[in-house]
Amino acid sequence: MLKYPSNRKAPKLKEPICEEKQRLRKKIKTLLKGLSSEEKQKRSKLIEKRIENLDCFKLAEVIMFYWPLPGEPDVKGLIRKAKNSGKAVVLPLIEKDSLVPYKFTSSQELRMNSLGVCQPPKKKELRLDRRELDLVVVPGLAFDKENRRLGRGKGYYDRFLKTLLPKTLKIGVAFSEQIFERLPSSLQDEKVDLVVWA
Repeated sequence: MLKYPSNRKAPKLKEPICEEKQRLRKKIKTLLKGLSSEEKQKRSKLIEKRIENLDCFKLAEVIMFYWPLPGEPDVKGLIRKAKNSGKAVVLPLIEKDSLVPYKFTSSQELRMNSLGVCQPPKKKELRLDRRELDLVVVPGLAFDKENRRLGRGKGYYDRFLKTLLPKTLKIGVAFSEQIFERLPSSLQDEKVDLVVWA
């Protein structure tokens, strides 16, 4: 869909893959700190527009987003648009080592967890079966041309994505600084179906 930037490769290091990933995470966090708030907002809007124009977004009835951490593409505008157009909007809530989908009602109801992530209240009536999800918008520290994803190291999204039905489309979102030709990966790493970046 989009032409990938440069041929930036993750460093090839003769060390265990987990150490290689840790080095890469530090490098990417440094790159992201170099982006101004204005630049991040400008590019976040481009990402939102690109997702909004996808048929899979237009047709999806139940979409799981994420509430952005500092440095991540801001998809809050897209959350508002999806909600206003009558789609069911879902956010992940961490329960033990798992991500569980809960319906998003309002930003006022969100609570920050111990990892600094804003999530919905744990109310039984808001919990959703993951089989109902049509689309999942996935954050990550980096993605590559084969749609591999590098997360923050806790494995929440890898475990969650493995449990989704084949019909649930997974879209990774990132800034161009987070796109690499090839990332180091291991068996537990889960790919997304496509990546939208700016």
